Amino acid sequence: MTFLSVIVFIVSWIMILRTNKLEAIQKIAWLIGTLFLPVIGPVIFFVKYSSFREVHS
Repeated sequence: MTFLSVIVFIVSWIMILRTNKLEAIQKIAWLIGTLFLPVIGPVIFFVKYSSFREVHS
């Protein structure tokens, strides 16, 4: 379970840093949020990111 959460955490950071849809302050906020909530933070990001992509594609 720990290995899976580390992978999800890393993937979320990569996605946050690579996306052009977020401004710099939003990226910082997401990075801090996922850092302080390492399990639930990435899950929230993935849910928000998927809905964000559908609306802005």
